[in-house]
Amino acid sequence: MSFVIYDCIQFITFDADETFSKALFLEENEHIQAILLKPEVKEKYLYINNYFKENVFSIYDQEFIGDFDEWKEFNKSPIEIQSFCFEIKRIVQNKSISNVSIILIYYVNEQEEENNIVTVNTTSTNIIEGLFKASLFEKEGNIFIININ
Repeated sequence: MSFVIYDCIQFITFDADETFSKALFLEENEHIQAILLKPEVKEKYLYINNYFKENVFSIYDQEFIGDFDEWKEFNKSPIEIQSFCFEIKRIVQNKSISNVSIILIYYVNEQEEENNIVTVNTTSTNIIEGLFKASLFEKEGNIFIININ
């Protein structure tokens, strides 16, 4: 049995072209508490840092993961998840951003083999469906990666 090394955190990670401004992104997403991860900090996130793309922002809200526990019916999504979906759709529409992934972490164990990563692929028009799959797979994994194509 190993110890949890970090938990209850969300990341949005993506590639961007030369017109992308990290400062503008942070300003536009201040309300979701987006924080840019510096390269030296990225390395600290063991077992998931290889899923990070060029730009990585943490969206730290320890209560958010708990909303997935309550979401059992697709058409009855919690308000917090609806809001999150709206914000992700808005970000994905940015023409300078591509290859977007959302990483939802319940917890990460210190022993890599004790972690179960579930990957879901979805489209920008079906983000809510990708998030719902994360709620369904809750018992199967502790780390969820939602790739938005």
